[in-house]
Amino acid sequence: MSNQTTIKPKCQTCGHITASNSALRLSSIEFRRYVNSITDLDKLIISKDYFVRFIKSYSKSKEYADTFLKELEKIIEKHNRISDILYIKIWIFNYIFNPEEKGQTSLHSNCDLNKEKYLYKYLQSNYSDINETFTTFYENYTQNIAQTPFSKNKVSRALL
Repeated sequence: MSNQTTIKPKCQTCGHITASNSALRLSSIEFRRYVNSITDLDKLIISKDYFVRFIKSYSKSKEYADTFLKELEKIIEKHNRISDILYIKIWIFNYIFNPEEKGQTSLHSNCDLNKEKYLYKYLQSNYSDINETFTTFYENYTQNIAQTPFSKNKVSRALL
């Protein structure tokens, strides 16, 4: 048995033990499901904390998350809170998954968000309706994606 102790990372300012940089990220697929489950303003307001945690887990930038939250609150105030829920959900997706359109940098250049974006673009351009086995679909997907594709498990979850 070893008597070695592990050194935990600490905040340089206050000395508080912080989470390591290798902390797990929140799932982008679960994020999509979460956003899609929003049906009213109350659920949207409750979800703001989750959105900020998701952004922080990918960007590691408090400023990016704070900017998102301010813009989301403006969008909520500006639009009809009942009839524009769909518009607000689309705005959230675009802010997260297409940051270039908002003049923002990508949340994480080498992450599942980019792989997921390529999966959905592949679906949009090649399939209006999937009418083949999953194995055939996955083989076609991996052959047509230039970047490293999602695993079978992640593709399967994304299609649910």
